Amino acid sequence: MVDAGTEITFNLTRGKDDDSAPRSTVKLPERVRLTAPLAGTTYSRRATIPVRFDSRPSEQLSILTWAGECIQTGSLELEPGRTSAGIPAGSIRPSTETPTPGVKPATTCPVDVTLTRRTEGTLDEAFKGGHITAESQSVRRITSAP
Repeated sequence: MVDAGTEITFNLTRGKDDDSAPRSTVKLPERVRLTAPLAGTTYSRRATIPVRFDSRPSEQLSILTWAGECIQTGSLELEPGRTSAGIPAGSIRPSTETPTPGVKPATTCPVDVTLTRRTEGTLDEAFKGGHITAESQSVRRITSAP
């Protein structure tokens, strides 16, 4: 395992007719590990869902996202220093997709709750555009019910 803050350098060597890109760099973010919600547990969308995670203190913000077949994808931005939050009641909303005729849409489904922390790096100037990003993620699969 590589420590947070370690700078990684990518060296892209190309053939003689193309420019090489020997110096794209990015520092690794602090590792995150979700400890709540409990995986495999059913949570009602009418109640706040507790979110807790282990992490060293960090100046980087974290993004909490949720996605599943019977809900709309959503997210919250957590300010630096946080190690807990809650997905507010009603924030996880049922899917608005048009159901298949004759098929009753699912109201309960698996949902992945993902915590992501990112750092942006410096892309070698040989690239004309783009970006380089390092991420630390932790995912818990829960069941979402009305």
